[in-house]
Amino acid sequence: MAHHDPERVARIMLAWHSLELVTCASLQTLWAGYGQICAITSRATTTAAAENLSKLCGVEHGNAGSTFPLILKLISPPRKSNSNADEGHLRKMLSYEVEQYFYSNVVPLLDEDIGIAQCLTSTRGVDGRKDEDQLKGLMATIMVDLRPKYPVAGEKRSVLSHTQVCGALDWLARFHSRSRSLLPKSLESCVLPPLEESKRRKSADTVGAGLWLNGGYTYLATRRKEYASLVEDDSEWTDAMCRAPEGSSLSVAEMAALVLTPRGRSVESYIHGDVKSENLFTNETGDQVAFFDFQYVGVGLGVCDLAKLFTCSVPLNLLTDESGLPEELAMCEGERRLLERYRKSLQDQEYDWVTFTRHWETALVDWCRFQASWGFWGNTEWLEARVRSILANQSWREWLYQQVCDGNVPCKACISNKRDCQQNGTDMRGRWREADREKTNKRVQNSKIGEARDEQDLNSSHSSRSYPKGHEKDFHATRSGQKSVADESITPFSGETSLTHNITVVEGRLEQMGVRYPRLRSESPHQSFSSRFTPSPPASPKEVPRQQSKRHLLFQVLDSHKIVPDRAQWDRVMNTFCDEVLILVPFLHLPSVWEAYESMWDDKLVTPSVPGSPRAEWRFTSSYVLLCLANGTCVESSRVNDQEVQYSAGWSLYRAARDIFGDLLDVFGQCTNQILLLQNIILMVIYLFRLDAHGPAEKLLALAISHSHHIGLQRRQVVESMNKFDGEMARRLWWCTYLMDRRLAIETGRPFLIQDLNVDIGLPQGMSDELLSKYRGVAHSSEPDDFDTGSSPTTVPYLIAMVSYSRVIGKVWEALYGASTSDSTPSPLLKEYLELLATQSQGDLQPEFTYDPQSPGSYKANGLAWWQIKQQLMMRIVRTIASSCVKTFEYLLTAMQRWSSLYLLIRKPMLHNKGNPSLSAPETMENEVVCMRLAQSTIKDFTNIPEDHPKYTFPFLHYLTSAIITALGLIIKQTSFKNTYGDLTLEAARSLKKHCRRTWVSGKMARAVWKLNQMAEAILNPSTRSHETPGNRNQNLPTAPTVDSPYLNNVPRSKTSQQDVRSAQNQIFSDATHVCHQMQTSQSVPLGHDHFISTDHLSTSFLHQGPRSSVAAGISHNMETGGVSSIPVDDSPNVWSIPSAQLPILGADVVGSDANAWFPGEIIDGGMEWLQGLYASDLDSHVPLDMHW
Repeated sequence: MAHHDPERVARIMLAWHSLELVTCASLQTLWAGYGQICAITSRATTTAAAENLSKLCGVEHGNAGSTFPLILKLISPPRKSNSNADEGHLRKMLSYEVEQYFYSNVVPLLDEDIGIAQCLTSTRGVDGRKDEDQLKGLMATIMVDLRPKYPVAGEKRSVLSHTQVCGALDWLARFHSRSRSLLPKSLESCVLPPLEESKRRKSADTVGAGLWLNGGYTYLATRRKEYASLVEDDSEWTDAMCRAPEGSSLSVAEMAALVLTPRGRSVESYIHGDVKSENLFTNETGDQVAFFDFQYVGVGLGVCDLAKLFTCSVPLNLLTDESGLPEELAMCEGERRLLERYRKSLQDQEYDWVTFTRHWETALVDWCRFQASWGFWGNTEWLEARVRSILANQSWREWLYQQVCDGNVPCKACISNKRDCQQNGTDMRGRWREADREKTNKRVQNSKIGEARDEQDLNSSHSSRSYPKGHEKDFHATRSGQKSVADESITPFSGETSLTHNITVVEGRLEQMGVRYPRLRSESPHQSFSSRFTPSPPASPKEVPRQQSKRHLLFQVLDSHKIVPDRAQWDRVMNTFCDEVLILVPFLHLPSVWEAYESMWDDKLVTPSVPGSPRAEWRFTSSYVLLCLANGTCVESSRVNDQEVQYSAGWSLYRAARDIFGDLLDVFGQCTNQILLLQNIILMVIYLFRLDAHGPAEKLLALAISHSHHIGLQRRQVVESMNKFDGEMARRLWWCTYLMDRRLAIETGRPFLIQDLNVDIGLPQGMSDELLSKYRGVAHSSEPDDFDTGSSPTTVPYLIAMVSYSRVIGKVWEALYGASTSDSTPSPLLKEYLELLATQSQGDLQPEFTYDPQSPGSYKANGLAWWQIKQQLMMRIVRTIASSCVKTFEYLLTAMQRWSSLYLLIRKPMLHNKGNPSLSAPETMENEVVCMRLAQSTIKDFTNIPEDHPKYTFPFLHYLTSAIITALGLIIKQTSFKNTYGDLTLEAARSLKKHCRRTWVSGKMARAVWKLNQMAEAILNPSTRSHETPGNRNQNLPTAPTVDSPYLNNVPRSKTSQQDVRSAQNQIFSDATHVCHQMQTSQSVPLGHDHFISTDHLSTSFLHQGPRSSVAAGISHNMETGGVSSIPVDDSPNVWSIPSAQLPILGADVVGSDANAWFPGEIIDGGMEWLQGLYASDLDSHVPLDMHW
């Protein structure tokens, strides 16, 4: 038998009690592979067995055949070499022995009102049992399953309500109070710290066979390595905890540990040792609690359990009423109430409040010492602030010195209490030896000497070199090993998908072929161009005194950024934000947005209009509104070359919002509404993404994702515990964060952060915002969960469709663009699997996002608002005609916008064959045709965008740019494509340029568009060709069908017979094969020519005249009345024409200089890997194959 087989173990142990196994399911594995926990169902084979188990489970008496839920904890440790010297391994193995002893010998002595699982049987003392020889080397315990009685898991700390916290405190008080009478008469029988216990067992002395001498796993005697690391650290806690005060040989940490050491005091008891919300269950109401996981149960002071519970599992708002935690924090009323509740439940009048609080403060210091040496988590700022206050309290320090004598003469306290002095007495855990103390002091002295030497070296180095004052930071960064300039030859990630490299590769290819086109003078591949924003002031406003009104602070910030509110204009901008931005990332509650906006104008921020809204949240509500306005302003802004009027991209509004919002790390402890904080950060991410400031956007998004994980937004249990309004908003917020994570990954070529395997939250419900408003502020609703979602249109279906799309994006990225997969050519089978995955994902989308190829204009349904049309354009798919056939060629050609880009993302790596024999020449050619047709379908569909919304086409531009790059690259490689697709590609490049003049795009995007336009003109415009060899053009090459082609109109519908479907597919593939054949037989046509295009005037929209200082110092702008007004844009060909000599080359961007910032290009599929592969093989013979692009 395999020793780790839980079913076999369960059958053997259940048979000892006349029980048989019905089911066995694994719940979780133990830490580091030490075993597993299983849920088992047992059946009684006799009436006596049923009665015994019924009593144990606390249920009505059963009969033979009754079933009972149980838990099996099976310990099967991995083999360890030299395990006796491994303290971690020893600690685990001893902890499992302690836990087994506790369940077998201590739990039966506790009161029934203390929720602990009763033990049925264990492998402890099983000599003589049937088949016990088959359990050698194992530890196993079968106990009662508490979940039927306590069905609610504790999970993350933010989930614990006030009722659950009080229930946990009551449980701890009962457990501590009852267990005092169960302590052994002599502590010598207890289990010592791991290394000491191992040494004792080797010497054949008495073996610890009970519980731990010191409960928990963080006490100093078992964490000497971590403490030594803290001694050598340079944190604030090194001096505070590890330095011995004057006149003492013990540090504060050592003295605190001694005070907490068990020594037979009447207030000592058994403690749980690992109290946290993850180790408890509650009943439905939360007032009854049961704890489990007693691996570190032992003797100690009950306050040690409270210290970990308060830090790791109690919501911060129950501990303090401070909106922002100070550096030092005395005991607040919330903390005091919780402590008094626990002490009252102890029912111990002799444990006076003064002694109790001294023990409590000492436990906090000891717990802070462990976290400082191990790593902080939980209510970190609260713990550190409390400990700073405690250490600064002279009264506590004097009490601590009295408790621990530091001389050879006993102190007065020891004499009055008729006990041995701590200095001369024996610590039952094994007091630290004098040599230990000498080592600690030696490390401290060495650390001081090292610090002095480093300081001397640093001073000498400064004296020998002269650095400008502004470069001191750069000098320190260089000394620490950081490069001031990134290595440009190293790609940041193998799946990089930016426009930068795409355009660079195309330029290099054109140079090799002799194609000339205008360039910017003094152009550098990594030159950074600044964008025209509303200027920000040189510095943020000074901190406003607390006594000033909040309204004053808001308007002071607006004034500092030269923002004068204009109601009419801001109303329009807010409408633009709601109609153009929020519909694509619907993580905000629209009525709440407008209420917050109205409250700003009604001056209700000081006294919030929403009932129960905390006054401390006014800052975050204000920044929330300003960020909405910044996003809306950016959408409305245009790029023009008029130097008299500067047009804002909302930058001043964004900076004002950031000033009001405050420090990005401190705010999480200053606002109880964590959803509101995350909404603010995601609004910042969206704004920065709109500006192509991908670096700052990524960092902010990482912070949002980290905090979302911290509060458990990705977990179903967490969200379902909220009321309907908060739960729905949490779902929308999480999935919009998920979308931005995938979107930025594709944009930048860097890995996404959210892993699907860690997410089990449900999708948003299709509730309208009006209906959702009914549940705002309602804690518990009596209505069933399957309530009506309302009849008003909602943006949720689009969000759900985007979630489906983004999930597939993640799978495609992992399969094709990961670090371990990007260097290999995907097989056709992998391609077909991914396309099938995309096809199946589309099958679950809402009907409004489908496209009927027989009715090309069907998406423009009468009565739809623009935002609904825009969503459909962004997420339109074709009605599948053969969902079981992944190679449905027509399906790929008519999947529009996002799904076209997804199919290109799948197919582009196959364009780089790398000599893979799995792809034949016809298959390679067919793949190129499919990629070209997908690109052309996106270009064709772009013409459907209404001309009356010219400024709001930004979300479409990246798709069009990607399609043009794909088409242009394939035309360069296969010149036969030029005859069929050249005109449409050229027209698309011109259209892209035109739309970029009508909407706000970053300087980087405008530069990329300009370059694409120039390359397309040089390659495809017949008027620029200096010559053309007769016969090069294949006049017989068939024209590929467009979206309106009869091929699509004749495609059978989904209800058509399979025979018709196969017939249609055969026709399509026959056409594709014909195109491939024509391309193979056509003669290669060189694209290069010697004709030069004049560079006297360049068509640019992204650069403006004026010196660089105009951005830094502040440009005159039209914000006196609130911001931007629109003017007509001249469509003449020379509207962008600016003499090249006057073009400024700006090296800094207002959002932060980034010499290696990547150009945008949403799903520029495969980026570097695709284009390098595309041009590294099958090139003209005169082009070297080993060239570096």
